[in-house]
Amino acid sequence: MPTYMLEGDRSVTVSSGPIRAIATSTAGAAGVELVAAVEPVHTLAPRPGLLIVPALSAPAVLRVVPIGAVEFAVGTSIGLTIERESGGGEPERVLVGPVDVAGLRHRDLVFVEPAGGRITVGSVAAVHEEQLSDVAAATRAAARTVGNATTSNGTERQLAIALDASASMAPHYRNGSIGAVVEMIAGLDALVPKGSTLPIALVDEAVDWQPDGDPLRSVATLTRLPGSRVFGSTAAFERVVPPPASDGRSRLVVRVTDEPSAAAAPGVHTVLLIASSAVAVVGVDPATTTVIEPDRDGASIPERLAATPAEFRTTVESLLRGLAAAAEEVPE
Repeated sequence: MPTYMLEGDRSVTVSSGPIRAIATSTAGAAGVELVAAVEPVHTLAPRPGLLIVPALSAPAVLRVVPIGAVEFAVGTSIGLTIERESGGGEPERVLVGPVDVAGLRHRDLVFVEPAGGRITVGSVAAVHEEQLSDVAAATRAAARTVGNATTSNGTERQLAIALDASASMAPHYRNGSIGAVVEMIAGLDALVPKGSTLPIALVDEAVDWQPDGDPLRSVATLTRLPGSRVFGSTAAFERVVPPPASDGRSRLVVRVTDEPSAAAAPGVHTVLLIASSAVAVVGVDPATTTVIEPDRDGASIPERLAATPAEFRTTVESLLRGLAAAAEEVPE
């Protein structure tokens, strides 16, 4: 049986005739729908997760949808198999995924269209998904859920992270709070495949850009940083000049700090680690700042993220709003 794996923008052709599309899900049930581009196409759905197209008469898209839920649950990945049973010949099979769909209400995976005496099957978009940590994956899923109800596109611009490395921040590194924030930003950055790294700088009196690589792999290193680095007295964020994005545009910088005076800067979004009781006193602007309480009743940010989903979602919503607003101020 000839088997083809669709990756990126690849397409293949199979023999013309009836096709079957089968969806497999890692969490919950998933269905398959055929969305025709112009005229309706007759289909059959003998059971959940299976769609049969007796004769493809017009271009269409194969879409996966959650069954029994409004959106796909966190941790859901979908695989799609398109089979063409060749009459009297060898069957043909096209495999797609697995694709992370957590937080989505649907995802269009492949297009199918008649091509003379054959059928073209191709990827609607890149179907390679990054492997994320639990916090990053949960952030991406929450952002997708929010995106189902809003038009926020703040993550379309490539990001860079500037981490305050002054002495007052050392406890936030030790308890994993800085690592958790980096994971959240990485989860938002992964919403849109960009083929680029996510640069991270440690900022005190100087700006120390870290070696290129996966920011998620740096999380454990960040936790140990106070034991291997002398932290400075202040963070000179005005000196942060990130490397250009892969498309040549300026990057949007996300500052992570505990200093309220660093919060207001054009084209920058700030994650401010500060006690909720101090927010009103320092006059934080919610349009430019996401406030996360670093410690509450002895529970650090990583501990609270899993235990308080409402706070987690509110934080993601604030990040998305802030990134979208800051992106409008970044020069092209």
